Amino acid sequence: MGWPVHPPSPEWRSTHTAARCVRCYLQPDRVHSFGSCRRAACLCVRAGLQGGPVIPWRPGRADAVSEKACTPDGRLPDALKGADHIRAIFGRMGFNDQEIVALSGAHALGRCHTDRSGFTGPWTRAPTTFSNEYYRLLLEEKWVEKTREGAGPWKGPKQFTDSKTGEWWSCQCSGDRSLPRHRGVPSPPLLPLLLLLLLAVACASCPLAGELMMLVTDLLLVSDPGFAVYTKKYAADKDAFFKDFAAAFAKLEELGVPFESKTPLKFTRDAKGNVLA
Repeated sequence: MGWPVHPPSPEWRSTHTAARCVRCYLQPDRVHSFGSCRRAACLCVRAGLQGGPVIPWRPGRADAVSEKACTPDGRLPDALKGADHIRAIFGRMGFNDQEIVALSGAHALGRCHTDRSGFTGPWTRAPTTFSNEYYRLLLEEKWVEKTREGAGPWKGPKQFTDSKTGEWWSCQCSGDRSLPRHRGVPSPPLLPLLLLLLLAVACASCPLAGELMMLVTDLLLVSDPGFAVYTKKYAADKDAFFKDFAAAFAKLEELGVPFESKTPLKFTRDAKGNVLA
């Protein structure tokens, strides 16, 4: 896989930044290729450092020798498009609906940044832990289009936020996320106008307001019947998700690699859950 030395478009920025971070982490006094760093980052997930499944791995992907060999822009999924677009992108690589939904579960990790993709926020409340919470939140939360950021309007691309923390009248400043209250005060329709205005100002700047996010393509996993059946399956069964994700992720990583060996490296866990090669 090729990696541009200077990212030509926004879709490369997140990957480029992650690669730079991994390079510094691996060994600050040595130069590591971006391809090697990408593999190292993927191995972190494979090794279950974030609680994820153990995934077989084998070396074989070589770095591109020039930028001419880099993948052209426009081949990554567009988070603002529909199900046909997602199926076209992943279908070109040989993935079916089940594998698309399984791979989407990687959104359990990390968050979006406005200076990278333009979007903002984490998908889950535990963005450093690999789990099936992403699917459960898709089904259990009410998602509304994001219109505000802090005390001002949201000026970024279309995305969604969970209504429990995304609407000022149900801000969870009290820390109790199960009740639509603000420090134990009843919902606004019962409040005097003055107190209502004060609550609006306070909650607009609350750090928990709009805590979670989903992309247009994330919500397709619920609205599209072909995707929804697997979303429900993985929300209810973490083991099934881990198994299917491991298979789909290994397939994704190995696309187009001319392997010399057909035997992947095997990983196991010890009694404490540590991953052993």
